[in-house]
Amino acid sequence: MAAGLAPVAHGTDTGGSIRIPASACGLVGLKPSRGRISNGPAADASGLSVHGPLARTVADAAALLDVMSGPMPGDSNSAPSAPGGGFLDAARREPGPLRVAAVLRPMVPGVTAHPDCQDAQRETARLLDALGHRVTELDAPTDPLLVGAFGDVLALLAGLPQVPDESLLMPFTRSLRSAAPGVSGADCLQALQRFQAAGQQLADTLFAGYDVVLSPTLAAPPGLIGALRSEDPGAEFAAMAAFMPYTPLANITGLPSISLPLHWNAQGLPIGSMLTARYGAEALLLSLAAQLEVAKPWSGRQPVLR
Repeated sequence: MAAGLAPVAHGTDTGGSIRIPASACGLVGLKPSRGRISNGPAADASGLSVHGPLARTVADAAALLDVMSGPMPGDSNSAPSAPGGGFLDAARREPGPLRVAAVLRPMVPGVTAHPDCQDAQRETARLLDALGHRVTELDAPTDPLLVGAFGDVLALLAGLPQVPDESLLMPFTRSLRSAAPGVSGADCLQALQRFQAAGQQLADTLFAGYDVVLSPTLAAPPGLIGALRSEDPGAEFAAMAAFMPYTPLANITGLPSISLPLHWNAQGLPIGSMLTARYGAEALLLSLAAQLEVAKPWSGRQPVLR
């Protein structure tokens, strides 16, 4: 799709797998609210994984979200109904002045965003301000234990499928599967409770005073294929966490989040800016995203091949 061979694509996002490639490829990537699109007939008791659209334009992403949205019998989560006219109609409306919290510190302790990613956030903040929104820089509340809880649940999810030949798996996947038996039922329940507490904390604090949170999508520019891989699973997990410390929080809390290709660095690589809203507020995100796209169009750009 980044090459212009397709207008839209269906993705899944457990910790950022829609927004991460969108940021790295100069695309729009929307992770919807938990329950907006049914996971049926499959099931994900953790609530981390969702389906969502990737596209070259906000309107295309909104139209695909309209098509994909809806419940199935037996769903345990269901987001509020789409607004009248659907999400495509929302993308055609002005959002009105919004309160935007610009957050640079990620949920992963000790990680600092690359200067290119900081530049992207500052540039997007200036654009939002010029469009009439009120942007405030602040540190969002985080729980330092969330990273470990996220890792425990990932291990359990990786350990569930039956695999006929473990040797065919990558070292990191084998490591997750081998860790799964060590995650007790109490550990799992505690992790899920921590996820719910994080969502409640954001609703009670951050989204009580702000409509949208602006952050970098990733903490570093796109890298070469395989740059995060390692024969040491611990080193690979640390490299992944340092590269994508912003995206998992929306999965943990179930919030809608969108990556937009509003900035390109000196090497011609796209640097995504991520907007996250309160639960069920995809219409607001799409309206704001469309306004930003009109102000700074991107659909004609393509990453520079290296």
